[in-house]
Amino acid sequence: MKETPTKTRIDQLVADLGANFIEQKEGISQFIREERKVLESLIKNPNVGGFEICRYNTAIFDVVVKKIYDIAVAKVGIEPNIAIFASGGYGRRELCYLSDIDLCYTSEVELEEVYDENTLQFIRVFYDFIDAFHILRNIVPKFSFIYRPYCDAPKWNHQDLTALLDGRFIVGNPHLMNSLRETIKSEMDDISVQTFSFPKRKSLIKKKRSGFFSIIFKLLASRDEHFKKTGGTIYMNQPNIKSGRGGLRDIQFALWIKGLALERSEGIKDFAPITTMYEEKMIDALDFILKVRNLLHFTASKLTDVLSYNPERQDYTQLRIAELMGYEDADEEKVYALMSDYYGHAKYLHSKAELIISKILGMGIKISNHLAVKESKIYCIDDNFEQLNEAELFAIFEYFQQYDFEIDANLGDYLASNHQRFNVEELKKRFINLFSLGGHVSKAIRRMHRLGIIEHFLPELEKSIKIRSERPTDPYTVGKHLMEAVANLDDIRNAEDGGARGQEGKGARGLMGWKDGGMEGWEEGISLPSCHFANLPLSEIKPLHEIYLQIADPSTLYFALLMHDFDKPGKNHAITGAQKIEKIAAPLGFNPVQIEEIAFLIKEHLTMINIARYHSLNDVIVEPLQKSVGSLDRLNKLYLLTYCDSKANGSHNFSALDKDNLRDLYERTRERFVGKDDRALYAAVSPERINQFLRQMPVTYRMSHSNIDEIIFHLRLVEMVETSLDKNIEKTPVIVEFFDKTGHTELHFCCPDRVGLINQITGAFYAYDIDVREASIYTKEDTGIALDTFKLVYKPKALREVQLSPLSEELKTEIKQVITELMNGNTSLKEIFANRGAKAPDDLRIFNISVEGAKEGPVVTCGLNHRLTGYSEIVVIASDRNGFLYLFSGILADLGLNIAMSKCSTLGGTVTNRFYVTPIERPKEIEAEIMERLKPYCQNSLCFRK
Repeated sequence: MKETPTKTRIDQLVADLGANFIEQKEGISQFIREERKVLESLIKNPNVGGFEICRYNTAIFDVVVKKIYDIAVAKVGIEPNIAIFASGGYGRRELCYLSDIDLCYTSEVELEEVYDENTLQFIRVFYDFIDAFHILRNIVPKFSFIYRPYCDAPKWNHQDLTALLDGRFIVGNPHLMNSLRETIKSEMDDISVQTFSFPKRKSLIKKKRSGFFSIIFKLLASRDEHFKKTGGTIYMNQPNIKSGRGGLRDIQFALWIKGLALERSEGIKDFAPITTMYEEKMIDALDFILKVRNLLHFTASKLTDVLSYNPERQDYTQLRIAELMGYEDADEEKVYALMSDYYGHAKYLHSKAELIISKILGMGIKISNHLAVKESKIYCIDDNFEQLNEAELFAIFEYFQQYDFEIDANLGDYLASNHQRFNVEELKKRFINLFSLGGHVSKAIRRMHRLGIIEHFLPELEKSIKIRSERPTDPYTVGKHLMEAVANLDDIRNAEDGGARGQEGKGARGLMGWKDGGMEGWEEGISLPSCHFANLPLSEIKPLHEIYLQIADPSTLYFALLMHDFDKPGKNHAITGAQKIEKIAAPLGFNPVQIEEIAFLIKEHLTMINIARYHSLNDVIVEPLQKSVGSLDRLNKLYLLTYCDSKANGSHNFSALDKDNLRDLYERTRERFVGKDDRALYAAVSPERINQFLRQMPVTYRMSHSNIDEIIFHLRLVEMVETSLDKNIEKTPVIVEFFDKTGHTELHFCCPDRVGLINQITGAFYAYDIDVREASIYTKEDTGIALDTFKLVYKPKALREVQLSPLSEELKTEIKQVITELMNGNTSLKEIFANRGAKAPDDLRIFNISVEGAKEGPVVTCGLNHRLTGYSEIVVIASDRNGFLYLFSGILADLGLNIAMSKCSTLGGTVTNRFYVTPIERPKEIEAEIMERLKPYCQNSLCFRK
C-alpha cells in the first residue's frame, strides 16, 4: 500500500517501535503538533470547506491510533484479538478542531472474563498513551478509549447505539467490528425477547429489549430536549450550531431515524452510516456549518458551539469568523452577511429534518402485533380489538406515559367497555413496571381510572377516589390527592432538563411541529400541551431531583406514595394502611423486602412533616428519626414522599416555612449518616492522588471502574485503612459499606489482605443466607490492602421459592458486625455456623476446573512503569449454589494460595469464577488436589464434567 505523507512522517518521528515510552510519546506529540499547524492553515483558508478540514483532522488521529497499535503489538509480541474503532463525529470523519476523539475497542471476551496477560499488557500501553494525551491538552483534544463488549449491548441507550452506528473500523480484527454491528442490529430488532449467540462463544444470552420503535421515540425526545436547551428556534442571535434547531444534531437525528426505519422496512442487511444519505444541497449546508464550527473552536481556543457576539464584553467571535471566511463587507455588514448565510443553511437543514421525520411517522409505526402509532395517536390496527392481550393493554399505557401520545377514541371506547375481559392477575403483574419507565406515571394512572381499568386490579385506589377528605381545607378527595402526590414525584424525577409538568416539552407528538401529518408551523415547532398541571419552581425542584437520583428502587417510593392514604377515613390510617398493604402489594409482584419498605413509608408518612411543623429541631428530636429510618436511602425516600404528599394538599396547607423546616430536618438527619464535610472531602481529592491510586491497583480494576465518584470512594476507603495501620492501632481496620441497588445490595469491603480473607467473608454470607451474585476482588499492590465488592441478595435456604431480594437494614447491621469481629479474631466461622445452624453446601456440580502454572508478568516500560506481578490463574465453572465461593476459597486458603484478584459472575444457573493466586509451580498436582477436596460436597461422582 502506498504510504501517505502523514504516515511517512510519523514513521520518521517514531522509527523504533521498541524505544522507551518517553521517546515514543515525544515523537507522536511532535507529529501531532506539525499536523495541527497544517490543519490550522486549512481552517483559516477561506477556500477550504468544512468537510475537508474535518477529514484531514480525522486522518491525523487515525495515523496516531495505528502507530500506538503498532507500538503495543511490538511490546507484547503478538497481535491481540481486538478491534479498535472510532465512533460519533470521529467515526463519521466529521471531527472538528477541538471535538472529542471517541475511540472504542471490542472483543469476544466479556468483561467478567478477565483478559489474558498479553491482551492486558496491550491495553495498558493504550491507556498510558491516552493518559499522556490528557496532559497535552494544548495540542490534543479530549481523548477517550472505551471498552464496548458484545455483552453490554442490552444496556446501551439510544445515544450509545447511534454513536456506534457511525462506528468506523480503524485497526485490529475487522471481523469483530462486523460482529459488533450485527449485535447492534439485533438489539434494534422488533422482537421483544430474543436469544442470540456471540461468535466463537458457547454461552447464550437472553435479554429483553425495548425495540427499534422505542429507540426512535427516544431519539425524537432527545432531539426536542436539545432544542429546548438551546432556545427552541433557528433564529437565535447567538445560535448553538451543533445542538440548536437547524444545527448539526438536528439533521443527524433525522438521518439516524431514517436509517433505522429503512433497515426495518426494507430489510437492509447492515446499517448505512448517515454520511451515505447526504444529498447535494444537504452537503453544501453541512459543509458551511462544519467550516464555521472549526473556526469557532479555533478562534475561541476551546470546545464551544455557541456562535457568540457581544462587543460590549469584547466578544467579536462572529466578526472574526466572518473575516476568516472571506466576507468582504464592512465590519458590521460582515456579521450580518455571515449570519444571514447561516440562517439560510440552518433553515434548510431543519426543514429537511422535519420532512424526513414527518414522512416516517406519517407512515405509522407498529409497536406490537395489533397496535401502532400514527399522527400522535395509539390505535388498534384494523380495529381488531378482540386480539389485544394483557401485555398489549399495558403497552398502551406505557407509551401513553412515556411519549405523550393520545389514545385513539375507538380504542379508548373499547377499553372502557370491555376491560373486564382481561385477566386480573396478568394486569397486576405488569402494573409495577410503570414505576420504572420514564414520563409521567400519574398520567397513565389517571387514564386507567378514566377508562375504568384501575378498579379492575387495584380497587383500593379506585375506592379512595370517591372518598372526601376529612379536612375542609384539603382541595381534593383522597384518591385525587394521591394522584396529585404521584404527579409531584413525576415532576421531581423529570426535572433534570427543566421538565416539570407543563415544561417538559411536546413529547413525541409535538416534536416535529406537525399537525395531523402536515407541516404547518415547522419553523418553530408546535407545542402541544400534555397536562394542565401547576409548575414547580425550578429552584425548588432541582435539589429534590438530586436526592431522587440517589435512591435505590424508586418503585417502592412510587407505590407507597400512591397508596399512603388509601385506608382513609380513619384517624390511624397510616398504621392500619401499613398493616394492610402486604395483601395489596404482594400480588402486584413486590418482594418481601420491598413490601417491608412500602409499609414503613406508609406508616411514617406523617412523621417528618409533624416534626418539622411542631418541634424544635435538635439532637433530641433528630436522633430518634435517624434510628427509625435506619439508612440514608430510606431517609431520602421518606423525605421525598413527605414533600410530595404535603405539596399535594395545596400551598395554603404547605407554606414556605413548612418547606424550609422540612428541608432543615432532612439535612440535619442526613448529616448523621454522611457527616457535614462529605462532599467537600470528595472535591478535595486531587488528580495526582487518583492517578497514584490507580497505578497501584490491578489493570482489571482500571478496566472495570470508569466512574470517578466510585474510584474516589474506593481511594478513601483504602486510605482510611492505610492511615489506621500507620497509627499501629491494635484492632484490624475494617470498613464495610452498603449501597442498595435495584434487586440487590452492593457491599464494599476494605481491610489488610491475608490468606483466607475471602473464605471468612463469604462464609459469613453463607451462614446468613446471603448469596453472592457477583464478586470483584482486588489487592492494592504497594500496601497489600484488600478492596472487594460483592453484589448480594437474600436467599433463605428454607424458602427456596421466595424471590431474591436486597438485604434488609437489620441484616446489613448484623453482617457488618460479624465481618468486623471475624477480621479481629473475636469470633470464628465455626462459631458462626454453630449459632446459625449452617452446614457446608453438599449439592454442587462442577463443570470444569483449570489451573495454570506461575506466570511472571513482564515489565511494561511505558508510562507508569507498571509491572504485572506474578500470579497463577484458576478458573472454575460450576452450578450456581449458595456457598460455593465460601467453600472454594477455603480450599485455596488451606493450600496456602492467597487470592490477589478474582471475578465471579452468574449467568443462567452457572457461575464462572476466576482466581489469580500466588504462583503455583505444579499446577496439575494442585488441580488434582482441588478436585479431590471438592468431591465430598458434590451431588455424585459425576459432578466433574470436562
